[in-house]
Amino acid sequence: MSPGATARCLDCPVERSCAYSALRIYARFLDDPVHRQWPLGVLTDDPTPAGLRKALRDGPYGTCVYSGRNDVVDHQVVTLEYDGGVTASFTMTAFTTLDFRKTRLFGTLGSIDGDGRTLTVHDFLTDTVETIDLDPDGGADTELVRAFLAAVATGDHTLITSGPRESVPSPRPGRPGRGRHRSATGPPHVEPRVRAAHVTQPCLRSGEPERPGWRTSSRQRAGQRRR
Repeated sequence: MSPGATARCLDCPVERSCAYSALRIYARFLDDPVHRQWPLGVLTDDPTPAGLRKALRDGPYGTCVYSGRNDVVDHQVVTLEYDGGVTASFTMTAFTTLDFRKTRLFGTLGSIDGDGRTLTVHDFLTDTVETIDLDPDGGADTELVRAFLAAVATGDHTLITSGPRESVPSPRPGRPGRGRHRSATGPPHVEPRVRAAHVTQPCLRSGEPERPGWRTSSRQRAGQRRR
């Protein structure tokens, strides 16, 4: 924590020179109709300057990012090896601009790059590139909600192809006996089994000061920007 810093950004004399000022980070979303819903909507139901200041003064999001109350890692690297020799690496970091996840797939016949908005497919044989537009909302959340609402409205539970029992464990690597799961909005499919997984992340000690990147961690006090 910088000398002279206080427990809350609104009262802090060094707030203007702090890269993780909650006031500056969230105030930029006030005029953005999309970001007023998220992440600003997590802080307050009143997305106005007065509503934001009240949320930062009374709620957890206005506390100093260096206060040490957050035990969530600010970066993580996972290396995976699947049956058949396919390898993958996953990197999570809080030190980015507000953006979607990036995905890159490399095969013997081509590659695919995704940024949450488009997929760019490069065919090695023809040396051609195809760009595919994705959901403008940047993910499957909209389709999940649509499927749920349709199931409730029609009473047709088959529109929901998986529940918490199947969906929650599915992202966990290396679960024994988990070679098959059902997609939330699609048919059952076979998932490659993870042969080995190695996770690298900071080891936190009790009382260790909070790293500045945690203000933008996905779990930072219930929902700041992830990564």
